[in-house]
Amino acid sequence: MVIFMSKERVLVYTTDNCSNCERLKMWLKAVNVEYTEIDATDNQSHRNEVIDAGYMSFPAVKVDGKFV
Repeated sequence: MVIFMSKERVLVYTTDNCSNCERLKMWLKAVNVEYTEIDATDNQSHRNEVIDAGYMSFPAVKVDGKFV
């Protein structure tokens, strides 16, 4: 199954040295999902956005403005 989405629709919040983040990005590329990566390593506002949504680890994915 191939999924096509625009980069604006899929946001992937990542951090440095995150093996799960790397695996997710590899999988998204393998299934042809375009995404925008948001590096939250040194950005507290991005980290807070993920935490406020109820997530405690990375990666976090937002599709069409909603965390999934």
